[in-house]
Amino acid sequence: MRILIYLISFVIIAASIAFAVYYNNEADQATQSLEHERYSRMMAEEGLEKAKGTITALEAEMNRINVKIKGTKVMLEQATSTNKNLKTRLDRALQAKDDLRERIQTLQNELKQRESAMAPLAPAVN
Repeated sequence: MRILIYLISFVIIAASIAFAVYYNNEADQATQSLEHERYSRMMAEEGLEKAKGTITALEAEMNRINVKIKGTKVMLEQATSTNKNLKTRLDRALQAKDDLRERIQTLQNELKQRESAMAPLAPAVN
């Protein structure tokens, strides 16, 4: 009977040791899996922080570019306005030039007519 008790005790102790080793391995695997997941999350968070930094830098660059674009638009509008103003002034100057040429031509024609009208009178005066 003692042998049977020793045998049962030995089987129970062996089974306990086997279960302890098995569950210890399972716990080690779970710990490694948890550490791997933590590392993956940490790397993902670092990547996210880098991405946020990049986004912030790109937004700042975009804002600077938008300011430059607005300034360029203002300058373009001013240049367009100046060009329109200069074109208007040029058109007026060209019209005044044409008017003056017509007036000169009219005066020259009148002078010729007066000279023609005075030509017969001029020899009689001498």
